[in-house]
Amino acid sequence: MKRCIRYYLELIFAVLALSVSLCSYACKPIITPTFANISKDILIRDLLVLSLSKVIEAENICVKPYIENLSDARKSKHVMQGLIDVTWASASAVEEDNLQAIRIPIFRGLQGLRIFIIRENEQTLFDAITTLDHLRQYQAGQGTFWGDTKVLKGANIPVITTPISENLLSMLAKKRFDYFPLAIHEPWVALSAHPELPLVVENSIILSYPSAFYFYVSKDNQTLASNILNGMKIAIADGSYYQLLFSSDLLKEAFLRGNLTQRKVFSVQNSNFHHKIPKENRVYWLSADELITMMSKNR
Repeated sequence: MKRCIRYYLELIFAVLALSVSLCSYACKPIITPTFANISKDILIRDLLVLSLSKVIEAENICVKPYIENLSDARKSKHVMQGLIDVTWASASAVEEDNLQAIRIPIFRGLQGLRIFIIRENEQTLFDAITTLDHLRQYQAGQGTFWGDTKVLKGANIPVITTPISENLLSMLAKKRFDYFPLAIHEPWVALSAHPELPLVVENSIILSYPSAFYFYVSKDNQTLASNILNGMKIAIADGSYYQLLFSSDLLKEAFLRGNLTQRKVFSVQNSNFHHKIPKENRVYWLSADELITMMSKNR
């Protein structure tokens, strides 16, 4: 009897081991950049998983963060080397010669909606701005190597730059420039890290231009590229992508705190951008008004 029991226990353990082995084989991890409690990256990870779930069985989707914290340039190199399967970054910050972009904007164009950090007691200066030419009388502050810096300069907006982006808020406080444009979800996070500075979020203007975060994979990984692209298309078509994106705490907070529906929108072009967007994908871009309307419905 004991030998029978032992035999059956060994058989059960063997079956369980085989099941774990088969599951591990079926669910090969998709390696992504690390997302250490960064709300934006966690949201992007969730949008990636949602999109993949439209074309792959859920039990076969395993997303695993890469343990090392990397710059955008190093993330790209790690994708090329096969250490990371997929990364995400601003389209203007990535050299695409050796990477394949999934040309549907992750945030549907929200990255191109910019609101400003300004000095306390200077809101009336910006309330008086009614045209883009009037805004050009003031200087923006940006990082030297940021893609957004190229856009602003291309639109003839005066820009003061620094290679040390951490200095931008203190430079603004010291009147080195007049305003600091950031994506609509970013200013409050930046200010919360420096409560000692006499700075506030400007509440009357949105500067709008084409900009995007894309998913990027190796050019050798056509299967993953196809799965992400087709999954995003399906999720957008059935509404689940919008539901996850616009109901996220990240964008809800931006809408509630940003006074977005009451702002003046000044639009400029991004001359290095539109030629890279396939015509069939332009339907996935939303205007500033469309984006704000969607955010208001999900607030």
